[in-house]
Amino acid sequence: GVTPTAVVDNDYFWLQVWGPALCLSDAVVWVAGQPLKPSFSVAGALRTAVPASGAAHTTSGSKAVVGFARDVSVSADYAAMFLTLGAAR
Repeated sequence: GVTPTAVVDNDYFWLQVWGPALCLSDAVVWVAGQPLKPSFSVAGALRTAVPASGAAHTTSGSKAVVGFARDVSVSADYAAMFLTLGAAR
């Protein structure tokens, strides 16, 4: 999920799992509609999950698709996306 602010240990917080959110873009530019997954290289960031030609999207595991880009992103900045972590798969 996504937190709207930094979270301290042993504290309560709100975790968003569905709907529009701002998330950090990895060093990859997003295009509206692209599926997004956690970055392999930047902690807390997302990157595009566009598979190689003919391959299926990952829908399980630690690098599963977590949502979709809502707009074009700028590399290494926050961008609009739509979280789908609460969706039934």
